Amino acid sequence: MTDPFTAGDLDAPIQIHAGNPVIDGGIAAIPKMLLRFARFIDCGEGQLLNDRQVLLITMVIGLHEDHNLRLSNLPMTATLRTLEDDLGFFRKVGLVFTTRDYYPPVNSRPPRMRSQIWDIRSLMLNLDAIQRLWLNRQTQKVAEWHSGGERGLRPVYEFPAGFRHKVVVPLPVLEDIAADPRSFYPVPDKWLRLIRATFTPEQIATFKRTHHSLPTYAKTASRPTSGGTASWGTPTTAKTAGRDRPTNSKTASRVVPTDAQTVGRRVPTNAQTASHLVKDSEEEEGLVPEEFPDDPVVARFVALKGNGYQFTERDREQLAALRADGYADDEIQHGIDAAFALPGKPQRFAQCARVTRNQPPATGKPEPQPPAKRNVENQKPELLPELTDAAALLESIAGNSPSPLAKLKALADGCDATARKHNSTGPAWTLRAIRLSVQAKDPLAYAKAVLDDWIENGPELRSRERRQKAPVAARKTDWNKSIDA
Repeated sequence: MTDPFTAGDLDAPIQIHAGNPVIDGGIAAIPKMLLRFARFIDCGEGQLLNDRQVLLITMVIGLHEDHNLRLSNLPMTATLRTLEDDLGFFRKVGLVFTTRDYYPPVNSRPPRMRSQIWDIRSLMLNLDAIQRLWLNRQTQKVAEWHSGGERGLRPVYEFPAGFRHKVVVPLPVLEDIAADPRSFYPVPDKWLRLIRATFTPEQIATFKRTHHSLPTYAKTASRPTSGGTASWGTPTTAKTAGRDRPTNSKTASRVVPTDAQTVGRRVPTNAQTASHLVKDSEEEEGLVPEEFPDDPVVARFVALKGNGYQFTERDREQLAALRADGYADDEIQHGIDAAFALPGKPQRFAQCARVTRNQPPATGKPEPQPPAKRNVENQKPELLPELTDAAALLESIAGNSPSPLAKLKALADGCDATARKHNSTGPAWTLRAIRLSVQAKDPLAYAKAVLDDWIENGPELRSRERRQKAPVAARKTDWNKSIDA
C-alpha cells in the first residue's frame, strides 16, 4: 500500500540532529571532515559515496537554518526522485536516519507534519574516525620531517590507494532506534537485526523506559518573540475564530539555546497519528508490526527476505496451519531455506509453506476429532482461511447473496483429495480458482470449470497447452453451468 504521507515527506521542512548543540543551533560553515574524507566511506561491497550524494548532505547541513528547506526545493539539478533514492541509500548503509515531527493533533483531523529530521550522527562519527586516523598519521609524518632536518615542504599525509573505511553505526544511534523504532521511519531490516544481535531483550526494555526524544535544538529551542515565547521552528499561534492558527514564523527572532536542559522535547503522537508509520509502501495492507519477533520461524523468514519485510496475518495463518499439521519449527525452517535456495526469491511465506509440505512431518499430524454437524452458513470464523478469503473475494467481485460459503466448501471438498496429491489442499485450490475468475461473468461457474480441469489434468500444465492437447469438442466449456447441478 502506498504511504499516504509520502507527499508530506517531500514538502516537509528538513532539520538535522548531529549530536552537537553548536552545529544543531546553526552554523554557516560545513565540517571540513565531510569535504575531505567522505570519499573514503565504504558503503558495502566496495561502493563509495558519489559526488552528488556528498553534495546533497552538504546542502542540507549548509542550509538547515533555512525554514524553507525541503527535499522538494533543494537548489540542485538532480531530480526529486534521484534525491529520494539517495536518502533511501543513506538509510540503507546506516549513515543517515530520518524521523518525522508532527504538530500536536487537533480533534480528529489527520496529523500534519512539522518537519523531517535527518539524524546524521552516524555519518559524523564515521567521518571523525577517518579524521582521527589521518591526524595520527599526519602527526607521525611531520615528526619524521622534523627529525630529518625539515628538508623540503611540510609534508601532508595521503591515504594509500584503495583505503576504505567501513560504516559502523554507533551504539547511541542503535539504542535510540531500539527504544522507538517507529519514530525512525523507515528503518532497513538489517539494522533491526543488528539491534537484536547487539542488545538483550532486557536492555531493549530499559531503552524503552528511559528513552527521550532526540534533542532537536534547531526545532524546539525557546526564543523570545514580539508576541511572546515560541519554539524555534514552531509558528507562534493566534486565536482566530475560536481556533489556534499559526502565524508567520519569520517574525520570531533566532536565539540559540545555551543549555540543552532548556530544550523542549518532540510532541508525542497518539495512536491515530502514528498508525501509518508501520506501513511500508512496498507491502500490502494489513501488515502486523514486528519490531523484534521472538518466533524463530518468523525471524528466519524475515532475515532471508530482507527489505524490512513484516509478517502479515495471512503469513501467520500459513505458519499456524503447518504447525497444526505436525511440522516442527526446525522442519519449517529447513523448508524456508530450501525455498530460498530455489530460483526466484519467495515473495510470501505461503511459497515456503508449499515447499515445506513436500515432505511429510516427522512427528505426524494428530488424529482429528470428527466435527459435529453444523450449519455451514454460520461457521465462517471456523473455516480455513483460504475459504474465508475466497468468500470475501467472491462477495467483492460478484456481490453474492446469500453467503457463498456453502458452495465454496462444496468446491473445496470436491477437489481436496486430488489437491493433496499435488502437495496442496482443496481450500487452497478453491482460492486460486476464485482469483482466476475475477473477470468472468459467472465467477463460481468459472471457478468450478477451472477446478474440474485441475482435477483431470493437474494444475501444473498451462491452460493453452492443455487445450491444444484436448479434442476440439472438449475445449468448449459451458461457463454458465451452475455448480449446483
